Amino acid sequence: MPLLTLDAVSLAFGMQPLLDQASMTIEAGERLCLLGRNGEGKSTLLKIVSGEVTADGGVVRLDDGAVLSVLPQNLPVNDTRTAYEAVSGAFPETGELLAEFHRLSQTADEASLDRLMKVQERLEALDGWRLDQKVGAILEQYGIDPEQRLNTLSGGWQRRVLLARAW
Repeated sequence: MPLLTLDAVSLAFGMQPLLDQASMTIEAGERLCLLGRNGEGKSTLLKIVSGEVTADGGVVRLDDGAVLSVLPQNLPVNDTRTAYEAVSGAFPETGELLAEFHRLSQTADEASLDRLMKVQERLEALDGWRLDQKVGAILEQYGIDPEQRLNTLSGGWQRRVLLARAW
């Protein structure tokens, strides 16, 4: 069964068609490379697949079990998050709680400890510790220091963090 199917997808800006009845199927295990000149629709096609842009016509089907991750083209500007915060942020509520737990565990005042306990209870309810292990394993796999701030990394290392986030 295909992971992704595009059937007769069309999109035009004004009178200029960018995609005209485009169709493709991606099966499990397949890899795909999009080639073309600037302005030919590669990024727009990916935005249609991710749901960021709605096609004028056609059908886009993503298998229920498929996970779609997008690696942004632009690097973050003056992003002061740690690598851990950036990667865990890919998982909205649980990732934010993990990042908060991680920050709070670095402090020792009473207010922080009270909040830390509440965050910990919520993480346990969401099975957040499994996600924490996954984020840690991904960062280790990519050789990324979880405490490194994105705004201190080179462009290559920032891309590595974004790739880890898309994992």
